[in-house]
Amino acid sequence: MIGYRDIRKVIQLLLTTVFIVYSSAVLSTLVISEYNRKTIFVMFSYPIDRKKIITAKLLIVSMFTIISLILGYLACTILAVLLDHGFDVIDGSFTLLTLRTYLPVCITSIISCGAWALLPFSVGIQKKSVAATVASSLLVVLLRQIIITLNPLYGESPLQCAAILLSIALITSFSYKCRANDLDHI
Repeated sequence: MIGYRDIRKVIQLLLTTVFIVYSSAVLSTLVISEYNRKTIFVMFSYPIDRKKIITAKLLIVSMFTIISLILGYLACTILAVLLDHGFDVIDGSFTLLTLRTYLPVCITSIISCGAWALLPFSVGIQKKSVAATVASSLLVVLLRQIIITLNPLYGESPLQCAAILLSIALITSFSYKCRANDLDHI
């Protein structure tokens, strides 16, 4: 039989994969396709700094990913507990100790995925390609899975989470600055 730790691993793998890929599709619609169709220039004609507009769009996608993951973790965990209660399919029971070990891993996973979801933007904005954005999200999922399998708890540690947030912030900022300089000359 499988235990709650195994269920957490499956929920974490599936939810993060789905929402990182889905957020790349949303990024493609909100930012990349607007560059391709040149409709972003309408937004840039307002007296608001371009970087603030793009930052707001990136924050929207990141917050959407975080909120979706929170709701997904809640729904899947509740479903697993209810199925176990009704059909006794999971070894052990869901206790306060289970929740205490489950919650920190979920929180760091949710925060890091909010950042991981922005990494495909860096590829998409450089290539000006919707397909490259979505394809790079699959590479992000693969890279994330490699990183978390190296941790014995099968999740990001707080230190890894902080390093991921800082690295992705720098990469995303650099990618946009390079592209923004090109747009200033149009």
